[in-house]
Amino acid sequence: MTEEEAKKDFSDPLRRLANNHYAMEKARERLRVAIEAKDNKEIYTAIGELLLWVLTTEEWHWNHDKPFKKRRNIDDRGQLLFGLRFAYNAMKHNMNFYEIHFGRSSGFTFPFSFPVRFAIKNILWIKADEKFELSKEDRIFNEKSYKEQLLNYKRYIEGKDVSITFDKAMEFLHEEYERIK
Repeated sequence: MTEEEAKKDFSDPLRRLANNHYAMEKARERLRVAIEAKDNKEIYTAIGELLLWVLTTEEWHWNHDKPFKKRRNIDDRGQLLFGLRFAYNAMKHNMNFYEIHFGRSSGFTFPFSFPVRFAIKNILWIKADEKFELSKEDRIFNEKSYKEQLLNYKRYIEGKDVSITFDKAMEFLHEEYERIK
């Protein structure tokens, strides 16, 4: 890549959007691998990275595609972005925002070998309760915005499967990308 090509990559808005989608896909794959490996640190890292790229991509559309907001607001998959914004802010403040549920990966066979290993059944966005209260020192957005975001979290993603939520939100963003590229 030449210096000129590199500069073009960052100055062309559609190229930036294409790069966002590439990064989103890479982060989604990283989450799949982390779940398969049952690696909690990698799961945390991948969820944070995916939140970053999903919301950065949403912001691109918000800034460059006026009709986007209207489409997002009426599409069930687009509305998930409202809840994901609160999850992203929770992650930045080092709060718990998901929980891992384990289940048997297949039927038991005899004789048992120990330790018994369980597969990850699913990862869910946690129930929003007192864990989501920020101290006044940590509250970087105003009270109204915080309450609005918390309500959106509860309305759109609380208790839902993390992977499915990301897949649906990304599907919506991919359709938006196809609409304008």
